[in-house]
Amino acid sequence: MNNSPAYKTVFLLDCSKYFRSARCGKEYEIDKGRPTNSGNVIGPISKSLYTCAVEAIFEYCRVIWDLFPNGERLIQILCCMNELVKTINSWEVVQQSYENLFDSFYNFGKSSNLLDPKENNLTPNSSIIFLINGFIEALTSLSLPVTNNNNYNPNLTNSVRIILISHFTNDFMVNSFKQEIKNIFEKHNQVLAERQKISSELCEIINHLDVIILNTVPLTKENACVDISNHYLNDNLSFSLHSIYSGPFISTKLTFLAFDHYDLASTTVSGIPMKEEQNAGTSANYDVEIIHPKKAHTQFFNSEEPDIDFSTLLTSNYREGFEFKTLMLKWCTPKSIPQINEFSYCTGAYRITALDVNSRPSSCLINFLHTGKTVNLEIQRAKGQKMFSHMLQCHGGELFIHVLSNARSVIEDPPAISEGVGGRVTDYRINDFADFMKRHRLIKLNNDQNNLEQAKNLLRKDTLYWPVSYGLSVFFNVRDQIHTFYQLISKDKLSNHDEIELKNIIYSLVSSESKGLNLPVQSIIRNKGIKKEDLYRIMWNEMEHVIKCFNETPQHQSVLHCLLDCKPKNDSSIVSHHIPIGNGNISKGITNGTQSFAVASAATTPVVSNKKLEMKINLNNISIGTETLQSLYINKLAFKNVKRRREFFGRTNSEGKIAKLYCELADDK
Repeated sequence: MNNSPAYKTVFLLDCSKYFRSARCGKEYEIDKGRPTNSGNVIGPISKSLYTCAVEAIFEYCRVIWDLFPNGERLIQILCCMNELVKTINSWEVVQQSYENLFDSFYNFGKSSNLLDPKENNLTPNSSIIFLINGFIEALTSLSLPVTNNNNYNPNLTNSVRIILISHFTNDFMVNSFKQEIKNIFEKHNQVLAERQKISSELCEIINHLDVIILNTVPLTKENACVDISNHYLNDNLSFSLHSIYSGPFISTKLTFLAFDHYDLASTTVSGIPMKEEQNAGTSANYDVEIIHPKKAHTQFFNSEEPDIDFSTLLTSNYREGFEFKTLMLKWCTPKSIPQINEFSYCTGAYRITALDVNSRPSSCLINFLHTGKTVNLEIQRAKGQKMFSHMLQCHGGELFIHVLSNARSVIEDPPAISEGVGGRVTDYRINDFADFMKRHRLIKLNNDQNNLEQAKNLLRKDTLYWPVSYGLSVFFNVRDQIHTFYQLISKDKLSNHDEIELKNIIYSLVSSESKGLNLPVQSIIRNKGIKKEDLYRIMWNEMEHVIKCFNETPQHQSVLHCLLDCKPKNDSSIVSHHIPIGNGNISKGITNGTQSFAVASAATTPVVSNKKLEMKINLNNISIGTETLQSLYINKLAFKNVKRRREFFGRTNSEGKIAKLYCELADDK
């Protein structure tokens, strides 16, 4: 299976007598404006299946060659007749043009007598031999390398496509054709593989072939074939069948197939002001649909969110009964002198073409862009705001859609780290995070000593309790003393001098509390109206928790005992728990989520009178091991709800938790 886009495409066109003479069933008025009583009035005419198919191929080629000029995508057309297969154009870049296609079809029809009015065969051809011959000729042409094309990349896989436009009367013909092309394709690749071994002749094995059949049916008849969607006959051959009515339907169907073949997308430019054709004094708003590579959409939406599904932003549109998705962008009237702050740098440019090139709104938009004007397109955000997302402009006679950046420019100053959503200033621990990054800087792996596990252990310990902002902690707000305390306690090994200094910091804080001094916390916590005693209580509990995160040596244990001895004894919310010394116990508690460490942190939960701060600094909300914030919060709510439920009446009068039902029956006996 190969999902790469096809570089070469071959159209097989049925040119049998039935296909040339059968009418599509849709009548066209030629002399619609002429009075009926005048002479020489031409009645309504109906196109043949062949004519409708040729028009559809022309529209398909117009779209592809407008978006991929100069041989970026190659298309060849083969006409399958009963006696021979006629090549309309080759892989030469000079023949990949609209004008050459007109001349080639004109000469082909003139030389082959395709428009002979004496031919009128209304019996469908039951033989598929002439189509098989055309398929063999297409395989041979697709195996030829393209040597004189500057845009050709020989390293690309030879992923190709064959589109057959014909009329099949039943499923038996379809199955017979499907089996024949499978056998022919397998033999063709085998012959090419053997030829490459024994000869230096230039030929390319087909890595993947996509065969698509458009079974066109007149409007007056019913379809007798079942559609087949992307059926793989083998690993390198896929087969599809689309039964479609002739007339304008086949052209629309083939154009929308090009969306999937070449990864294209549609954009609708809405709200274009144009003067009315009948009354030049008035104007109305029109919509114009343009086609371009899908990257013009994905590049804009994925610039901020790489995994965003922008399909929800597309609007469903219908054309000849077929549904397709389009992105609605609003026209922004160009200014004569644009402001400098309205400019935005471009991140991509892609060619465009109109979906309905013959409509008046499309023609007006194309002519407007060819005059050198620039059109900005607006997209509406979720909150109703609008922003410029794309820009239409002409370069060298070709029309392009430019993808505008919706991010900050590289020449602008980057936003401050303290700037939050909506420009609000946050209280992130920026300096502490800088120290954290320096402490865990990546270094080259030492082959002699595997220090990877040691680095992981250090990272686990430092992140067991690390509030993001100062508003979530009291401990880290006491900057002058706690900064030194945290730097010392986070060491793997403490010296005697470090141990003494840590204890002195604890004694200093105890002395400040006994003297009734306020903690030097930020205003974000002071404004919450928390009492001084509660702030000290929260700080002691956080300090105890931090020490237990690094409690691996006897020196750490000594500092912990010093803290437990110095804390106020009247704090009933603190329950001391011993944490075993040793790296094995700590790492086990981190990775496996052991209950000993979780119980210790839960037991040291601070009791705060202010409920708003209690929800923020509650140590139960810290993710430890396999438990998450959500699971802890759900368990807390479940515990409260158990107390609120009314007890079952039968259980209140029974012994134990099991209630005995229908006790009165036993008493009656």
